Amino acid sequence: MKKLYERIMNKNSYLKEKSSLETLPSVDIIGENFAFSEKVKKIQEYYKIKSQPEFFTFNKSDYYSFTSGDPIKYKPFKPAIDKMNEVLNGNNLFEYPQTAGTIEDRTIVAEYCKSLNISKNEDGEELSYQNIVFTASTTHAFSILLELIANPGDVIIVPEPNYGLFDFMPERLGIKIVSIPLKKENDYLINIEELSNLIENINNSIEKKNRVIAYLNLNPHNPTGKVMGTNEKELLYELGSCCKKYDMFIIDDMVYRDLTYDISDMALPIATNDYLFDNTITLFGLSKSFGLAGIRGGVVVANKYLIKSMQDKIFHIMDSMSILTIAALTGTFNTNKKRNDYYQSYITELIEEYKIKYLIIKAIVDGIDCVDKKYQKKVKERIMKCVDKNEVDFVLSGVSLINFPENLEPESGFFTILNFTKIRGMKYEDNVIQDDIDLFKFLFNKAHTKVIPGSAIMWPYDELVVRLTFAIDDKSIISALILIKKAIEELK
Repeated sequence: MKKLYERIMNKNSYLKEKSSLETLPSVDIIGENFAFSEKVKKIQEYYKIKSQPEFFTFNKSDYYSFTSGDPIKYKPFKPAIDKMNEVLNGNNLFEYPQTAGTIEDRTIVAEYCKSLNISKNEDGEELSYQNIVFTASTTHAFSILLELIANPGDVIIVPEPNYGLFDFMPERLGIKIVSIPLKKENDYLINIEELSNLIENINNSIEKKNRVIAYLNLNPHNPTGKVMGTNEKELLYELGSCCKKYDMFIIDDMVYRDLTYDISDMALPIATNDYLFDNTITLFGLSKSFGLAGIRGGVVVANKYLIKSMQDKIFHIMDSMSILTIAALTGTFNTNKKRNDYYQSYITELIEEYKIKYLIIKAIVDGIDCVDKKYQKKVKERIMKCVDKNEVDFVLSGVSLINFPENLEPESGFFTILNFTKIRGMKYEDNVIQDDIDLFKFLFNKAHTKVIPGSAIMWPYDELVVRLTFAIDDKSIISALILIKKAIEELK
């Protein structure tokens, strides 16, 4: 038996350390003959540090974590639950589901997409069930798509910052990641001229058998919370057209769409433009907006030939999708009036809660006077419930050495960026804070708080920043920020 496991350990060298058995899932390459690119190595470094025993805190109740991607603890979306109950109470669970879902289920979601004005392709063909496939999640969808659209040595361009874990997936397959910065002077939106120049430079510099194959568009964006809606319709058209010009796909990840704060101007799918449908791959998902992260579930909307290829790949890997996942998806993404009426009240209340939680962070960082007067009383009351009376003034007075990046107020989602650059070079005990890994260790050791540092989200500037979630309970947000504030005051 020992030889059998030696083979596994030789193939996965990190398993030779017994401590690795008790940590987070590894982001490493399986095998020894491939290395991540330099920027992805920085993300890898953070995840390795985060998994070290001294920083691994799943079982430590006296630590706070701002690192989760979970949405807020909130009631699940009732139409999805009703649809799942319908399946559970039916008499068809003995059957294996169809690989891509039934024509009826796929048609339901196709009609939903039409209600968003994703309706035709360039040839004028109406959207149909043939343009829809269900996946276990948007991450699952992204993984399958990479294998189908790209060859080893091809390039995918990603914006920076971004959701760092997506950057590992292409490189494990030998697909290169090249990043392009979203600049503060552009309000953290893509610059089309810079993207075009980058595509040409890459295509001219790599082997002839390879090319830039896709651009990953996050809308709303993770982690900046920026939204491209109707006001950015022209920019979205230019972005899709740029990718089309260079025979590239654009992967339009819309998993945060339903958490757009301005519900009257939600994130706009690129595929609403018929001319751009065939080179656009649109992703929708359950996990972020509907209290259903535990169910997961994704929808891919794309050219029917790509959808058929995805169907085949799902069949090869797992035969078919869970009927409960499909039920949750069709219960969520449909045009039923009862569903739509419930959706309006559900999302409105949910978004209001996210706004208030973000403003709690803003009140503690910038001071209560910087909070919109419309929300000041409610935010102050929520904070006062979680702190002693003698600490209220201290908590609401702001933190002079932390600030929010310029032009980066969240417009969606549940993440915010905090800038700690002012403490660079300062010391605690015998440690100097020089880079964002130093910052991560400082906040962990002195404020008992875990964060995601800038390198793990490909932050494009030489700044010490962290990504925080505010999809956690008020007490944890406030207690952690108080500890951070006190730790900063002790720096020398």
